[in-house]
Amino acid sequence: MPQLDPSSYPSQLFWLAITFASLLVGLKFWIVPAFQRIMKERWENIEGTLERAEILKSEAEVLKAEAEATLAEAHKKSVVMIRKAQEEIAADITRQQQQFSTEMMDRLKEADDKINFAKQKALLEAEKVVAETAQAIITKLIATPIDAHAIKSAVYTEMKKVA
Repeated sequence: MPQLDPSSYPSQLFWLAITFASLLVGLKFWIVPAFQRIMKERWENIEGTLERAEILKSEAEVLKAEAEATLAEAHKKSVVMIRKAQEEIAADITRQQQQFSTEMMDRLKEADDKINFAKQKALLEAEKVVAETAQAIITKLIATPIDAHAIKSAVYTEMKKVA
């Protein structure tokens, strides 16, 4: 094998040194800088993305706080509106109940007046009928006419006791 021949060692060492040096120069000036540039770009991209994410996160937190504050304010306003509506409804109900109560009391008074009038009318009619009947019965029983005024007075007195 020619590689193991000691007379070719200097030539092999020369080419080994040139190959090693060219690889070393290629790595140092082209390959490693390219890797470093790519790594730097990736790092900057990651850092930029992280910074943007932090900025967006802080903006989102600010927006969330504003939304919560707006929601809380809207809730307070809705509670106030609901209370106001409940108070208005309660006042309206109270007013309608009072109006209904007044109307019913008026109707009841009117009905009571009509009943009292009808009762008085019926009592007067009953007094007349009772007085006439009593006068007729007494006149037939004792065969003498009796004073109509005395009978009416007695019937009136007895009717007052019953009524």
